[in-house]
Amino acid sequence: MLTKKQAELYAFIRDYQREHGISPAFEEMRVAIDLASNSGIHRLLNGMEERGLLRRLHHRHRAIELLPQREASGELGLLNAPKPPDVTELYVRARTEKPPALPYTGLKPRSW
Repeated sequence: MLTKKQAELYAFIRDYQREHGISPAFEEMRVAIDLASNSGIHRLLNGMEERGLLRRLHHRHRAIELLPQREASGELGLLNAPKPPDVTELYVRARTEKPPALPYTGLKPRSW
């Protein structure tokens, strides 16, 4: 069973991934569930990772993958929830896609 804060964090991550296509940053998670520091987010994520609810790619920014098999079991009450995006797929896509071109501002670059 999850604690109240873990359930809030799980729901926030799930909803954020659905809306934005990536995982939230630690600061966004901290503000969303009203914690005083990012260490609380680390503690909650570690507990959920130990329970098999998510997987993290350590040393990667925003690399959290929610594992759907626990949702289907009904432990979280999230039956028929859509599968969140695969973290590795998002990372590869972000590395291979070209960033959008910056608009022309008419300014010349500085010469140092």
